[in-house]
Amino acid sequence: MRQNFIFYFLIAIAIAIRLVFVMVLPVGQTVAFGLEGLNDEPAHIKYVDFLTEQKCFPVQKHHAREKDSFSRNEFEYYQAPLYYVAGAVAGIIVGKENTVLACRLLSFVFGLLTLWTVYKICTALSVVGAARQATTCFAALLPTHAYFSSVVSNDSLCWLFSALCILVLIKQCMPAVKQWRPIKVGVVFGLLLGIGMLVKASIVVFVPVAVLFFGMRYYDTKSRNWLWAFAISMCIGMCIAGPWYLRNIHLYGSMFAEETGNGPHQIFIFQPKQFYVFLNTGLYSFWFPMQHVPPSHWTGAIFHIESAYTIVAAALCLTYYIRIKRVSRAEIVMAAALFSTILAYCKYNLYWTNADGRFLLPALACISVFFCVPLAAVLGRYKVEYATPIAASVCALFPYSLLFFIK
Repeated sequence: MRQNFIFYFLIAIAIAIRLVFVMVLPVGQTVAFGLEGLNDEPAHIKYVDFLTEQKCFPVQKHHAREKDSFSRNEFEYYQAPLYYVAGAVAGIIVGKENTVLACRLLSFVFGLLTLWTVYKICTALSVVGAARQATTCFAALLPTHAYFSSVVSNDSLCWLFSALCILVLIKQCMPAVKQWRPIKVGVVFGLLLGIGMLVKASIVVFVPVAVLFFGMRYYDTKSRNWLWAFAISMCIGMCIAGPWYLRNIHLYGSMFAEETGNGPHQIFIFQPKQFYVFLNTGLYSFWFPMQHVPPSHWTGAIFHIESAYTIVAAALCLTYYIRIKRVSRAEIVMAAALFSTILAYCKYNLYWTNADGRFLLPALACISVFFCVPLAAVLGRYKVEYATPIAASVCALFPYSLLFFIK
């Protein structure tokens, strides 16, 4: 009973933080109330406004690295449209003067639905209650997820569809869960993949995950229905999202139009010094999304502590799976989703200098599970498993201490 009270209390704190962000974060890269706004939020807002006013999709002609890109705010026009369509509908309902708040509240709701999905993933995995609560609290309190689920951005909805893709696949790997027929799995996953690709191209990381999943199911059952299910899922996904990406090829000469959005390629990650910067920037921005905290010995110490418990968490995860000497099919799917996301993240940084840690959050559920489940196992050996949600929450909340050093 006490553990449940602590869990609900921590979730209430997470919701309160997110609502504060929705209400007080400034629009654009300015600082108010000690918080920094998102530099490209005005570009997302302009996309929504364009749809509201013009009733058609915009065509991007300027990329984000042009000198006046952040005054034009037209560098998000290449993005898939679904979030912006939803924002435009909300804007029409509440009026243009309330569009920003309406779109932020959409992101807020999508963020909460993602947390619910993370909890359902843990339930499907049949992890112990303390680990399930810790995983949900960690995802809920993580500053980067809270921040980007409180601004006008398509990330929050993208992460929701990512979590739903993971949930659908891992549930079919758990014998204790009622299994769907292969064709139903293919149809549902295809719908999620196709609609998700209309939210953001990042969802494409789940295509190789699907190849692995349906391949494993065919290997385990020897039923060709799983191969048909994979083909159906890909066909459904292409039918839903294909027209948008064919439009990209027609307009921009590229399926994902990355050069249209980000500008010409840059060589970044191959240089040893730059690779070190890439790792540090990615880790820092994964834990804390704002850039306005001035550097100091104290902020450096906070980053070193974050780095330390990140390394410890990775070591605990590795030793946990070595100790138990088995990995379930569901855990293989989650590891594949994380690996595919990391590969896409590194591939992106081969060409553009943007090591923003939020690009790893399509695998938020995987990161949270692999962070918290081994932690629960360690604390369980010392008979203090109940402390896992508190320990995970402390790790997630700790980066907020950087806000104390705003001048």
